[in-house]
Amino acid sequence: MARANLFTKTLTLPNGKRKYFYGKTPEEAEKKLQKAKFELGQGIDISSSITFGELAETWYHLYKKPRLKSPNSRAAVLNVLNNHLLPHLSDLQVRKITAANIQATLNAMDGLSASIQNKALQHLRSIFQLAVEEGIIAKSPITMVVKANGKPTEESVPLTAEQVQRLLSAVRGTNAETFVKIGLWAGLRRGEILGLQWADVDLEGKVIHVRHNALLQDNKPTIVSETLKTAKSKRDVPMPDVLVTHLDKIRQKSKSEYVVPMATGDPMTKNAFRAMWRIIENRTVHLEKDPETGKEQMQKLGSSPTNHGDVVRTLDFHVHPHLLRHTYITRLFDAGTDLSTVQYLAGHATPDITLRVYVHYLKTQKQSAAAEKINQAFGGDV
Repeated sequence: MARANLFTKTLTLPNGKRKYFYGKTPEEAEKKLQKAKFELGQGIDISSSITFGELAETWYHLYKKPRLKSPNSRAAVLNVLNNHLLPHLSDLQVRKITAANIQATLNAMDGLSASIQNKALQHLRSIFQLAVEEGIIAKSPITMVVKANGKPTEESVPLTAEQVQRLLSAVRGTNAETFVKIGLWAGLRRGEILGLQWADVDLEGKVIHVRHNALLQDNKPTIVSETLKTAKSKRDVPMPDVLVTHLDKIRQKSKSEYVVPMATGDPMTKNAFRAMWRIIENRTVHLEKDPETGKEQMQKLGSSPTNHGDVVRTLDFHVHPHLLRHTYITRLFDAGTDLSTVQYLAGHATPDITLRVYVHYLKTQKQSAAAEKINQAFGGDV
């Protein structure tokens, strides 16, 4: 039967309703009809009009959220859903989403890291697997041709011993000193340091009991709880004597239950942490425009004016909070610590995470050794 220049086939569904299939040729309409009959035979609800947004909400609240113990983990999943997937797919019916729709969604994330794109693809696979298991679709639209791209995450280069000393000198006597020292000498995550309470610090036994985590929020008070990033994050970290000495000194002056609090004694907020970290940034050289040529050039080491008065820029390398932890882990490898012990001290969820860091460590060591051998081989040439 022809209708509006299209050929039509009909099928009576189990609920008594009729569904129409259209094609530019009789063969095309017949192909759609046979596909529908096959799906019905497989128990697929071909009349389902559920949207991706509706399915994603069910997936998150019923299957994903209960397995996420950390507020940060939940926030990361919601970030991918709300900011990258739902804006493109929310109103589309799940049965009508194609591989092209999925790839277009990933392409819209161009410029973001490979890590976040891979997370997006991972969530999509899980959501469409739920659609298959619930009989909404016969197979997932995420085929082998769908690829996540993105910028590869740059490997962090740990601070050298000389850089560590320069950093410690730069923050000595400032609000950032204790945070930096705990990061470098105990390897705690940012939230673990800011959530650290004096009750968790055993100065006599020289151990930090990692039991609390601080969740920093935009323009909201920080939430400190016993909900750590993973189950493996709960650990007891031995302290070197230099850290024990420092913490003992500030413990005597502290009027807060927190080791790194705000001036009020409350847990440090996100804005307060940013202000504290600017202590390091203000002592780090950056690119700036030459007022005469307009070209960008690196600032010189030495005294420079800032909004907070003159400071001495002594750091010609950049530091971020995670780099302190990465440096700690690398120094454990330098000391010959075995992988399982490093995993425990770092609080890594799985050995794979520790192994990735170790592989990067070995790669760096081999490159350094090769460079030294080349210098020895050709250093005498003129």
